[in-house]
Amino acid sequence: MTEGVIDHLRSIEGIKVAAAMRDLGNRGAAARKVSLRSRDGEVDVSAIARKKGGGGHKRAAGFSTDLEYEDLVAFLCSELVAQLGD
Repeated sequence: MTEGVIDHLRSIEGIKVAAAMRDLGNRGAAARKVSLRSRDGEVDVSAIARKKGGGGHKRAAGFSTDLEYEDLVAFLCSELVAQLGD
């Protein structure tokens, strides 16, 4: 169900990357799952996902994590800044 949401976000003009985070509850070993999508490949989301043990390709990737939301958002922001240079 989240695929439609993340693809919609990625289609908005000016958006370079869309991320969807969801709690897994008792369904997995990790606390939450993160899906990443790059609009045009300028940001390599697979490089971000691999840093947390995930995978994918340049424009679509994901990973599972136990990071708290605040730490997860900080991680994602720092990775995006590193790739975009701002």
